[in-house]
Amino acid sequence: MDRPLIDTARIKIQGLSSEQFERREIGDEMTLTVKGTIVSDLEAAQAHEGTRRVQTLKLERVVEGVSETVHAPANGQLSLVDDVDDGDGPTDEQMTEFEGGPSFSGGE
Repeated sequence: MDRPLIDTARIKIQGLSSEQFERREIGDEMTLTVKGTIVSDLEAAQAHEGTRRVQTLKLERVVEGVSETVHAPANGQLSLVDDVDDGDGPTDEQMTEFEGGPSFSGGE
């Protein structure tokens, strides 16, 4: 029974944060909350310790400290699934049906 009961892997973080943080001195510690997407899952044989599984996490968002705000849209930007009616678009009554087909400059 070489395999553990819980399938585990080490995490390799890939990418550069789009957020900027106060510059620190070398040796200073920082606590960050990271949000990302797993982009690879590799398993490799090790010389003396069996196999090692490594998953690569591509950075999406980084916030300083331990924080749930990592899940909020960054800098007030909306995600693709946000449905916000800001009142600037036309109403249903102002919309009209498209009539006619495409027109081509070649006379077709």
